[in-house]
Amino acid sequence: MLRFDPIPEIQLLGVFDAGVPNRERIAFQIKLAVNLGNYAVVVGWKGSDGSAIPLPDQFYWLGEQWVDADSILLLYSGSGTRQTGMLQELKKTYLALHWGKPSVIFDNPNFAPLLFQIGAVGFTDTSYSLLAPKTPSLPTPSGTLPTLPVGPLAGAKAPPYNPFAFDSPK
Repeated sequence: MLRFDPIPEIQLLGVFDAGVPNRERIAFQIKLAVNLGNYAVVVGWKGSDGSAIPLPDQFYWLGEQWVDADSILLLYSGSGTRQTGMLQELKKTYLALHWGKPSVIFDNPNFAPLLFQIGAVGFTDTSYSLLAPKTPSLPTPSGTLPTLPVGPLAGAKAPPYNPFAFDSPK
């Protein structure tokens, strides 16, 4: 399991209205003015020791936008349109984003949102010449992963997962 250092610029406040369609959301307190393009949210599987494992294919990039300190970021699990406004009871501005999931995410108490600060990204240009050497193949992971029994991710692969366990190359 992974342990994460806190991100001082953004505080994860929690999941609100978990399991309620069109209301389920993750709330964040923006502590310092930040560019949200440097952050992503991932659904994780909570460990009993306070750690978490990111689940595959559950990534949301917050997008390129500056937000002011002392504002609130709301990430709704469902579909909707980007909104900004004022939370009158808190006297704070907010930005509401929407993940676009077809159903709620956090109806399973073992799921938790994880906030990632993106530090570096590697990528390659996938275009190549017909004269280029053949792309080498990589070995495939060995073993099978258990599936999640319930919720919107039912059937998805879940921990334990060892990304370094590969079949021997042939």
